[in-house]
Amino acid sequence: MSMPSKQERWIVYARWFLASGGLLAVLASAGTAIAAYYVAPASDMEAGLNPIWNEAKYFVLDVQTGMVFTAAATLILWGMLRVLTWRLDARAVPVRGRAIATILGLLAVCVFARVIVKNHPVFVETLRVTAFPSSEAPDQITLTWADSPDTTQSIQWRTAPGSPAVTVRYRTQGATDWQTADSTNESFMAENMANDDKIEWHTARLADLQPGTGYEYEVGSETAWSETRKFTTAPAASEAFSFMYLGDSQIGLQDYGNLLDVGYEAHPEAAFVIHAGDLVNRGCDRDDWDLFFHASRNVFDQYPIMPTIGNHDDCGVEDPRLYIMYFDLPKNGSDVLSKEQTYAFTYGNALFVTLNSNLKVEEQTPWLEEQLAHSDAEWKFLLWHHPAYASRSVRDNPDVRKYWGALADKYGVDIVFQGHDHAYARSKPIHDGQVADGTIPGVIYVLAVSGTKFYDQDPNELFEVGYEKMPTYQIIHVDGKTLRYEAYDIHNKLVDDFSLTKK
Repeated sequence: MSMPSKQERWIVYARWFLASGGLLAVLASAGTAIAAYYVAPASDMEAGLNPIWNEAKYFVLDVQTGMVFTAAATLILWGMLRVLTWRLDARAVPVRGRAIATILGLLAVCVFARVIVKNHPVFVETLRVTAFPSSEAPDQITLTWADSPDTTQSIQWRTAPGSPAVTVRYRTQGATDWQTADSTNESFMAENMANDDKIEWHTARLADLQPGTGYEYEVGSETAWSETRKFTTAPAASEAFSFMYLGDSQIGLQDYGNLLDVGYEAHPEAAFVIHAGDLVNRGCDRDDWDLFFHASRNVFDQYPIMPTIGNHDDCGVEDPRLYIMYFDLPKNGSDVLSKEQTYAFTYGNALFVTLNSNLKVEEQTPWLEEQLAHSDAEWKFLLWHHPAYASRSVRDNPDVRKYWGALADKYGVDIVFQGHDHAYARSKPIHDGQVADGTIPGVIYVLAVSGTKFYDQDPNELFEVGYEKMPTYQIIHVDGKTLRYEAYDIHNKLVDDFSLTKK
């Protein structure tokens, strides 16, 4: 037998490299499948409720899918190279060379598997699974305001396609006769969902309501109605009111839901919720939103939520498609962004202005100034995601501070509500980047987290209070010229509070 040429030896080494890599890929794929079967929670719903498995199952799927592709590709290439050297006895090639090629093949597939996991998701964008699929019965019932809170109410809900549940009936509490309002219906198809890929999202807008009045409503059709739920319109005149403020929920949505329930059990007087963004972890993936709405059930169907967009709620640059679909918000925002990404509303004697800190900060500034300059509200509140004064310097947002912080100083904003930092912090009254000297009130900047993803904090002389690894909810009471702010942990322990009084 003639000795193999140098080229033929390299082809044999490549065959050993590919064969060993392909075999390991098959074993890795089978191994992850078996491990997931025996170790993972028994159902998708259990996995969805478990914050660890809700993430881990997708990494498992990544490894499985990636390894299947790797095995197929390497074995095909191995076959092609085998044809090229069909006359050559591999035993004529040095054992050391074959051993080195085998080791390198195994190592290459291990590295490839690590890359798949680290850069998740690579292959399994089409394999998302929701633990809470839709049905003909309405669910994810959510209240917001698209117009004045004292005379209107937006009601949104989900059904499976073709459901007859497209109507709201409502009445003042204690009345006998119902009024009805039809919904506008938006079909949504999630191409990356392995189950329940099509839903209908319904929005009904109730108008000409009476201020300061309690209403009850049901969602459905003449053949079947949901259970009765309640809401209360804002008072027409300036009366005392309370609201809840939440930071990022994002990771640990079941824990966030528990915190929300604790907050409303203790403070049912809170008329609505403002949320500082990063409601979910993956704004493009509907299963994350399904978990968010499941965790928020029995709260947002009675108390409106008025959120802002976090960087995780978006779906690519300037494309918060699911966020915009889910929340019917005022369309009075800045023209530099699509409607509902910024907005303003007045509740009682307070102005709330919401901005999108993800992009075009400077361009939104003229609209913000217009809202502040033309408002005679006693209290002025701003809501955005990225903090003007971060709890760590690596998360600093100088543009937010430069453009919006300057206007907060100029127009006497009282509190700025923020998120993103995944910690709790409250600043001292600040003016022009410094602690206010007492001659002017200064602006108080707060940031909070309501989920279970946490960041460390650095000492900051501008902060009055700071906590790490502590999810909280905040209740703000407004009564004429007096404001009281309270922050509570999951055990309903008061962890921070302050009061403001205007002359």
